[in-house]
Amino acid sequence: MEWFGENSELLNAVSGSAEVVAAILAVAITVVAIVIELAATRFSHRITMLFLKEPLNLWYLGLLVSTTLMCIWVGFANVAAVAHPGVLVVTTLMISIALLLLLPYFAWVFSFISPLSVIRKFLNNATRAISKGNRDTIIEAIDELHEIARGAIDRQDRSIAMASVEALTELVMQYQDLKPGKNSSWNKFDVKLLSDPDFLSMENSALNSIEEQGLWLEVKVFRQFLALMPVSVPTSREVANLIGINTRKIAEMENLENLRELAMRCFNSYLRSTINARDPRSTYYLFHQYRLLGETLLKQGDKNSFDQLVEYFQYYGLLGYQASQPFLLEVAAHDLTQLIRVSLKTSSTHLESLLNALVEMDQEYRTQSQEESLIGVRRAQIIAACVLADSDQQHWADVLIGDLKTEAPERLEKIFVQLKKEHRAQFWEFTDRGANFAYLEPELQERLDDVITCVLSG
Repeated sequence: MEWFGENSELLNAVSGSAEVVAAILAVAITVVAIVIELAATRFSHRITMLFLKEPLNLWYLGLLVSTTLMCIWVGFANVAAVAHPGVLVVTTLMISIALLLLLPYFAWVFSFISPLSVIRKFLNNATRAISKGNRDTIIEAIDELHEIARGAIDRQDRSIAMASVEALTELVMQYQDLKPGKNSSWNKFDVKLLSDPDFLSMENSALNSIEEQGLWLEVKVFRQFLALMPVSVPTSREVANLIGINTRKIAEMENLENLRELAMRCFNSYLRSTINARDPRSTYYLFHQYRLLGETLLKQGDKNSFDQLVEYFQYYGLLGYQASQPFLLEVAAHDLTQLIRVSLKTSSTHLESLLNALVEMDQEYRTQSQEESLIGVRRAQIIAACVLADSDQQHWADVLIGDLKTEAPERLEKIFVQLKKEHRAQFWEFTDRGANFAYLEPELQERLDDVITCVLSG
């Protein structure tokens, strides 16, 4: 008591600091509550729970509460006569630490609620849950990433939407190395998983197939992509294009045939969505990603998947034409020609299926009308004939030449003139693909003369 009497002013100052620390605690809680609620309203209501469970947050708020209590206890030390001079030192240190950490704490809070940080936390939670066998946490994370992406698309915030798509893709790719065995209970549909909106409407045959292949997580993620695609076009084409790019990356993973088939089916659904949305530009980019996947299939020697892809190119090119988007038929024909080039380089045995698809690309519409838009298909066929002839595949080039002979000479002459005078490899407007469909390489110009002669002579 004697020590406290001699230092009563210092004791009163420390005990009076309780009000200051309590005020800091109140300000911290108020600010945090406001910003967390705003972030939860904008992105996801689960941000609140993520924040409350964060150890750093609990540690600092606990420090403020403990410091306030210490100041109160010191204030009663005169009466209780139980305090020690060391308590004063400890309390002063706690007050100092609490004040020094206030601004860093606020900086951490704002960093925590940044969209990219939240997306990363959901991804990390899902990844950890795979190791722990917690399917509920994974499903929750996937749904939240979808909601963040959907909200970002509605607000035209493409960077956040694209980050969510990237996170979903990363989850699928990491999952391939972490997933339990195919026959484990992990892949079985229980009552809770069957009640998930993404599986609730599926037929039993589809659910049995997913269960047998062990693809419930992959299907869950692709359902999010399928839901995002229609809302991304035509206002958020970058998101739609990224979905196509990431679907291709997933499909290109080796030794995962079931996953590849799933990705290709989703690609087909993307194409239908963009065609129905009357957004040929997005379809144009999706065709490009689909073609790149075809090139990978050629190099990997996956004949069954590649033959299916060729059929899909023909089908969706014609579907675009029927939907009054004739440019898509030209795009499909151009990409089939590019696949022919790759096929020749890889010594592939797929030339016959590629040529059949290219020849039949516009068959259905030749008897109806000779639309100007079909010139693009004929141009692709002429370029393919030149490429084949230059690669000592004259017998396959003759197949195309024979089909070209049925075309009106004046239309063919128009295409020949266009190919002769076009010297720009890149399209004269800026596009992601950049290719000029009417360009023929100088080394193939001589072959073009031979094709002209053969076609017009007959």
